[in-house]
Amino acid sequence: MLDSTCFQCRAVSYEFVLVGGSFAVRRTDSMQGAARLHETPRVRRKVAEDWWRALYFGAAQ
Repeated sequence: MLDSTCFQCRAVSYEFVLVGGSFAVRRTDSMQGAARLHETPRVRRKVAEDWWRALYFGAAQ
């Protein structure tokens, strides 16, 4: 994991991860008990960094 939002104080958290040489943004949703994971496609670092920055600063669509 390269960066993350707070997973202890929120039901939904995000992680910026390195997976097998590619990068992704992972969303963990714990709102209904069992954690459900969702992950973006694995991409080059620059693309994933742009996604992460947009998400982190509230500009993601």
